[in-house]
Amino acid sequence: MIYISSSCVQENQICKSIERLVSLGFRNIELSGGTNYYPSLENDLLKLKNEFNLKYLLHNYFPPPQDHFVANIASLDQEVYKRTLDHYLQAIDLAKILEARKLGIHAGYLIDFQPSEAGNLIKNRTLYNRQEALKRMTEGLFTLQEAAGNKVTLYLENNVLSSKNSLEYGTKLPFLLCNLDDFHEFSALTKFNLLFDIAHFKVSQKS
Repeated sequence: MIYISSSCVQENQICKSIERLVSLGFRNIELSGGTNYYPSLENDLLKLKNEFNLKYLLHNYFPPPQDHFVANIASLDQEVYKRTLDHYLQAIDLAKILEARKLGIHAGYLIDFQPSEAGNLIKNRTLYNRQEALKRMTEGLFTLQEAAGNKVTLYLENNVLSSKNSLEYGTKLPFLLCNLDDFHEFSALTKFNLLFDIAHFKVSQKS
């Protein structure tokens, strides 16, 4: 079954994005980033689901937090890590309410950065200890899997390494799960479902 991402539509509110996609004939929608929080978001999603017989999936940066940040499940900054877990736990709760059976989240990073830097050059900075970050990501994923239970299946998405960030960081990769070695390394630590982003893989491979 094919789903279309809500990020394909540039609107401030998710209800407007869904209405546009419905008008184009789509009924299977992946709720993703690109919109802002508002109080009636959950009710609007339920109303639209019932009215148009929609099926939802959730992806990483949804529901949108009230204050935007870059979620990092491998962060060694306790505040960022807690905000990340809280965000994904809210996503799991929403997925259960919407009967969205799948939630994809991004693999973690060895750095923390600002939303304005996402998709752009991230200036070189000290990386977190890799093993400690992998342990943090393992623990976080386990917490989320426990919360999801058998209602929601979690997927971990491979990150993308752009050519400009590759040149900036050299052989010290700032993002986890970018290549096959990363996949084998993390698979040895825990069981997880891979959300394989082909576009991310293609860009990282060229980098």
